[in-house]
Formats: sequence, C-alpha cells, structure tokens
Amino acid sequence: MNEHPEPQNLARWSVGEQEELTDHIESCETCQSRLESITSLSEQERTALDRITSPPAGMMARLGRSIIERRDRGSEWEAFAELFGVAWSMFDALADDSDVEVTDDD
Repeated sequence: MNEHPEPQNLARWSVGEQEELTDHIESCETCQSRLESITSLSEQERTALDRITSPPAGMMARLGRSIIERRDRGSEWEAFAELFGVAWSMFDALADDSDVEVTDDD
C-alpha cells in the first residue's frame, strides 16, 4: 500500500472491518499514531468508564472484613466459596451480552 488509509477506514478497521488494512497498519507508525488519536477516549469517557467499572465504595474493605471474620470462625470453605461468588457477581455485573446465558444452580 503506497498511501495511508483515510481516517474513516482506520476507524472501521478498529472495530473489525477493513481487515485488508491490517498488514499496512501493523507496519506503519504514521497510521498507528493516527489510529491512536482516532480511537482514544476523551477524559470524560475515561471518567465514565472508570466510574462504571470500579467496585462500589468500601467493597474491598467489607470483603476483607468478611473474609477475616469467617477465617476467625473457622469457616475457611465458606470464605473460599464467597471469593468465587464475588468473581461471578463482578462478571455478571460487567457482562452485558444478551448472548451469554447466566444460570444459578442454587
């Protein structure tokens, strides 16, 4: 490719279209830089993304206290199982995919 792709084609490539541009983009620092500026998040978008992906305030402290309390009571298995529950809850909260079916066997 002798010329650089248009910005709209770079944007299409960034979402999985225009795959024929891959070789050029991977070897062209100019296009990589342009792609970065096209696809970078604004400060407002970054703040919003941080807000929705961050754990609720105090969650880590509450989780830590709960684990220590259960450990002190001798219920290690309960604490261990809760850790998996937190991971599953976090996945469930972050996954917004209608193709994924989440089932709870309890």
